[in-house]
Amino acid sequence: LTFPDIAHIGALPYARAKLGLRCPAFCTVPVWRMGKLFVEDMLWGCEQFERCVFDRGDIEETFHWITPLKYQQEKDFEIGGTTLTIAPYAAGRIVGGAFWLLKRAAETLIYAVEFNHRREQHLNGFVLEVVERPSVLITDGYNMLRESKTRRATLDQHLFSAIKRTLTKGGDVLIPVDPAGRVLELLLCLHRFWKSSKMKFPLIFVSRVSRVAMDFARSQMEYMSNACRTAALSSSDRDRPFHFHPRDVHLLHDLRALDQFRGPKLILASDAYISVGYSLQIFRHLSQNPKNLVIITQRGPEYTASYQLSRSPIPKEIKIKARRSIEVDENGVPLDPELKKLVEEKKSKIAEEDKREEKKDETSQGPDVKKEELTEGNDTDIKKVVVEDVKDAKVGEKRDGNADTAPKKRKRKKRKKTLKTKYPMFQEIRETREFDDYGEVIDPEDFQAPEEQSEPGPRSRNGRQGAFPRNRSGEQPFVQGKNGMYENGPRSRNGQRMDRGRGMDHKNGRGMPRGPGFEPPGPRPRLKTIWSILKIDVKCEVMYLDYEGRSDSKAIKTILKQIKPSKIVTMHGSDSSKDAMKKYSQRKFKSTVLVPKKGEPIDIMQEGGAIPVILEQSLLEQLEFKKEKVNGFDIAWADSLLKFKSRDEIDGTASSSNEDAKIEAFLPVLEAAPADKVKGHSAIFLGQLKLPILARQLKKKGEDMPFEKNMMRNNDSTMVLRKLENKIKYYGFLSEKYFKVRNVLYSEFTSL
Repeated sequence: LTFPDIAHIGALPYARAKLGLRCPAFCTVPVWRMGKLFVEDMLWGCEQFERCVFDRGDIEETFHWITPLKYQQEKDFEIGGTTLTIAPYAAGRIVGGAFWLLKRAAETLIYAVEFNHRREQHLNGFVLEVVERPSVLITDGYNMLRESKTRRATLDQHLFSAIKRTLTKGGDVLIPVDPAGRVLELLLCLHRFWKSSKMKFPLIFVSRVSRVAMDFARSQMEYMSNACRTAALSSSDRDRPFHFHPRDVHLLHDLRALDQFRGPKLILASDAYISVGYSLQIFRHLSQNPKNLVIITQRGPEYTASYQLSRSPIPKEIKIKARRSIEVDENGVPLDPELKKLVEEKKSKIAEEDKREEKKDETSQGPDVKKEELTEGNDTDIKKVVVEDVKDAKVGEKRDGNADTAPKKRKRKKRKKTLKTKYPMFQEIRETREFDDYGEVIDPEDFQAPEEQSEPGPRSRNGRQGAFPRNRSGEQPFVQGKNGMYENGPRSRNGQRMDRGRGMDHKNGRGMPRGPGFEPPGPRPRLKTIWSILKIDVKCEVMYLDYEGRSDSKAIKTILKQIKPSKIVTMHGSDSSKDAMKKYSQRKFKSTVLVPKKGEPIDIMQEGGAIPVILEQSLLEQLEFKKEKVNGFDIAWADSLLKFKSRDEIDGTASSSNEDAKIEAFLPVLEAAPADKVKGHSAIFLGQLKLPILARQLKKKGEDMPFEKNMMRNNDSTMVLRKLENKIKYYGFLSEKYFKVRNVLYSEFTSL
């Protein structure tokens, strides 16, 4: 798992609980902590409209199943007789974000998506120097066609000036953010601007997990930037990262708390895509005032409001597919008077249309009656004539047995009545739990032995049996009276009865004691989810600033040019961006680029790569391994022959009960070559040359050869060294200095 946001980890609880995902899962420690906050915030947003496909129990079980690792911590697996090693490395963008290095024998695979090469306020940049040339690179083409031409300092200046201009004019500013990811970078920048500019306007971060996210951020300093780690050692709490004073940054977890801030204010609300949660509710309110400002910092999927608002020109109206939960009665009729009135009007229209169709059917489908018979006489005679003719027609049809002689009755088209209940409605029962800053509110009686528990009391809302507390003398101080009140118990100064330790007022039946055993049972509302296309008029000012934290196309090309992977697998992004990465990689360093479709399996093993063999003892004794290791491997030259086993040898060894013998049965044997066939070989240099290191080594030997780009030369240009893609060219006059520089150059490699 690379990042803790919903795009990378949102469906994991569902896959674990409902789809039976049982493979090992790994992530970094911050992803393990922050990812849980992301999923809980998403779950709360979904529960406002309908019942989610997973619950909090599934979230707890999922994150208990994941194994957290630290950066560069290796984990080994035995697969098919070989060892697979995985390790996470810092990828930037979100705290704990990682790219993964997988090693198996001589094959190396790097999984790096949505990384960020820039150094930010709270994170260091992404540096991919763990391997020289990986066998396979799995990456994304999300920003392959986007080049950032704005520097970070300029971007911050645009952000601060827009916020200050709007607040001074009397408007509000909304920045949709994620609950525990990129919001950390924005909070550090805005808090620094607030202190330097001495802003008097309130800075608010509203999310269901705002306080917990700040607590986790304070405990993850080892995964943040060097500046944050240095500031964390400060003696003043206000100078430490994410130790915000309540007057500087207001952390709210309920939207109703915004009512206490009357004037202009800056609000950071989750989620970042304005699809659910507090950001959608606040945006619907602020978008109707031209004085207000909405700053989009992250593009989302095409169906989200953030994607529509990030496009240019900014639309005057956006459409969002929204869900809404309404209370209904036993028959499924909404309790809201306005909705109920709309439903009744639609039902009455449908009933009138049905009556009109019935009248048309009666006049068109009735028996043939002469106009004279219908006009003469009163209404009762007409009814009799029609009824008698219908009976005679049915009798004649039965006698003749031929339907053609009887008058044909047209089939009546039935109209679908969408608003009538088609299925039985049942009461939806949800288990509600109370949470405070320290977690779930528990009942101590649940953790006592049976002999220590008190007498059973009233049931709480979640259906659990409560208990009346006892004092030291064994008496029950709270006894329920006739009006549902607890008559015995402590009183306040004005004589009103209160719950012990909670100070709840019981006057006029209000302020009932809360907690297990004290909550009176009440009927749960019946809820029904309806889908609708939400149209929002955008009258406010909208601005898009790129704070996504992803590398642009220029940085991606530079990184690809440095590592030069043999094979690239491209995921994510549009088709045009994937095609651009494919063309660039094939043109620059002739790599094999695979662009799989959704659900398409591909083989990412390197063609002609390393294969396992069995070394003969005679060959093993002749090998002379170098002292220096290359990429962690011992290196030696061997003049040998590869011998494949016959079919009879394979069948004889494969029938053994030993598992290792079965695997070795299919492996070829590497044996020493005869002396008459050994002809020697040219020198091979293994390793990676870095010109700055070579320049320092030459300076220690007394030779000054400064480097410029990919070239080194001495003062009189008698010696020139050039570094190409896979070659190093060294020119110079044959002299003592020439061979001295060449010896230093050879020492930087492992030669065979």
